[in-house]
Amino acid sequence: RHNIVYVSDVLGMGMTHNVTLESILKKSNAAITTHEQKEGILDMLVKRLRWIGDFLYSGSNLSDPLIDLISHTNVLVGAPGWIIDKAWLSQDIVPYSSQGDPSYVGFGRPVPDFSKVELGIILKPDLIRARDIIPSQYFWYIAIFSGIGSLLAFMLDKKYGKQFWRVQSFILRLVFWPLLLISLGNIVLDDALRYATPGVVENIWTIYNVISWFVPALLLVIAIDRFIWMSLERQTQRKIPDIVRLLTAAMIFLFALFGVVAYVFNQTLTSLLATTGLSAMIIGLAIKANIANVFSGIILNIEKPFSIGDKIMFTVPRSKEIKGKVVDITWRTTRIEHELGHIVSVPNAKMSETEIHNLSITNSGFLCDLWVYVDPQVNQEQIMPLLKSAIADNPHIMNRTGIPPFSVVLLGMRNVGDSWRALYRVRIYVKGNPDGKPVCTKAGDLFWKRLLKSFQEAEIVWNQPPLFITDKHCEH
Repeated sequence: RHNIVYVSDVLGMGMTHNVTLESILKKSNAAITTHEQKEGILDMLVKRLRWIGDFLYSGSNLSDPLIDLISHTNVLVGAPGWIIDKAWLSQDIVPYSSQGDPSYVGFGRPVPDFSKVELGIILKPDLIRARDIIPSQYFWYIAIFSGIGSLLAFMLDKKYGKQFWRVQSFILRLVFWPLLLISLGNIVLDDALRYATPGVVENIWTIYNVISWFVPALLLVIAIDRFIWMSLERQTQRKIPDIVRLLTAAMIFLFALFGVVAYVFNQTLTSLLATTGLSAMIIGLAIKANIANVFSGIILNIEKPFSIGDKIMFTVPRSKEIKGKVVDITWRTTRIEHELGHIVSVPNAKMSETEIHNLSITNSGFLCDLWVYVDPQVNQEQIMPLLKSAIADNPHIMNRTGIPPFSVVLLGMRNVGDSWRALYRVRIYVKGNPDGKPVCTKAGDLFWKRLLKSFQEAEIVWNQPPLFITDKHCEH
């Protein structure tokens, strides 16, 4: 009886308080048919043992009392992350020298026999593994199903290039690649455990763990490419530089390599991080300006403070004011056709740091001030109506909600030449045309024609300085 209990425990049968070997044998005896009773004792024993194996394999043994006892006494409290897989007790008789101990005198021999009781425990990591949930015979079906799903994702990418199908194919990869890795890994490991040496099994297990780190990294690279870079290209109508894609992918795979070194090979990352950090610093210093220009170009293409065809004005640090038309925006520079005719290429890093005036985009219009000089002897009450009538109903004035279309103000006296004159300011807002130039000239020409006619009819002397008849003071 003791030998049977020992063998059953070693084989992991795990007899419990409610299920004993005796009860299993009685059930197997009741299941023997009349024909089987005529067979030999050996055949009956083999069939009973097979029945016992089927019974135990079906999961009838609920728990192992030895494992329960060890678990309740917190034997593994000092080893977190591990649980008991199997446990057994075995007994044996071993000779042990008394070494002249008087307590053993009289046993009849110098090396008496002693009873030896051994406790065996097999531990396993406290993790949720696919083998604990999925029976091994189903891994082949999962592998075939996952392979078909992965092939379908590849065919969708090859045949269809639209964003919708790119999303669907990524979802297929996200689902089926991990399943394919788990199923094939368990199939290969099962065969290696049966036929290969322990060294080969260890190598296969290491390769499996390495792949388990790089597959999620590859999925993350694909996700960034499809949902970030492609979206930016679609919005900006410009191709993301390959160097940006390569740097992003390299960083992700580098972190995956760190995980392999730390968790698969159980090596410290101190020296590796120091070497990588030094290399990154050297490379970063070498291409610092280009990296800043590329990322500034990405920001400019996302925010779009100006577009191709807009007329802009800005001042580059330690340079003169630049005013011209945007002809091209790359990931590194912005090209502007200067108002003098030549092309100016400005690095995007400087464009993102400077204050830019977009003369082609305005909600409130362009401000134009028209200066009118009148003889101070002329009454103000006579001049004001003439100025208002000359600017009223001007088709080039921009009407803004809640704000008067123009304003007329007497600013005071100014010395012009050898005489003093009264200065009136007529302020208007005008629209802009597609090339970024306000229509101050058109509004001013019509105003001066009307005002000259009104002055002549009122017999007021016209003595405007030639400089102020034009729109030189038109501002944005």
